[in-house]
Amino acid sequence: MGIKVEKRLPFGFKGEWGKVYKLYTYTEVASNVIEWQRSSYADIGDDVQFKYIEDGVDKTTDITQPIMNLPTKSEYRLVKTTDAYFNVETSNYECVVGINDIVKIFGCWWVVEKIEERSIFTPSKQTFYYCGLKKIFDKIVIK
Repeated sequence: MGIKVEKRLPFGFKGEWGKVYKLYTYTEVASNVIEWQRSSYADIGDDVQFKYIEDGVDKTTDITQPIMNLPTKSEYRLVKTTDAYFNVETSNYECVVGINDIVKIFGCWWVVEKIEERSIFTPSKQTFYYCGLKKIFDKIVIK
C-alpha cells in the first residue's frame, strides 16, 4: 500500500504534516487501517505536508454566493501541498492525495472533495496542488 512520496518543498512552504489514507482492498498488505462509511482505508505510509490557503473563512471559487453561504473553517477548508509521487503508467508526477481519500491533519479527519493543480515556479517546475477538504463528523474506526 506504500506510495513513494517525493518531498518537494519550495522555499518558505511551512505546513503541517498529516496522514493520507487511500481506499483499501483486503488483498493488499497494510498497517494502520481505518473504517469510514462501510469502507476501509489504509495509511499510505508517508506523512504529507499541507498548508491552509488562509486563516479564518475560506473563499469559494463561486464569488457570487452570499456571505452567509461561505463554508466556515470548521466544515470545509482549502489547503495546498507540493508532495507528489511518480505515476509510472502516465510518466508524470501526481498529487499524493486523490478525490475521496481520507486525510488526518490539524487534529481532525477530512475527506478530499476536489483537487486543482497549479504550477507556480516556472524554472523548477514546482507544482502546488490545491485540495478542498470537507470535515468528517462521523465516527472513524481505527482497526
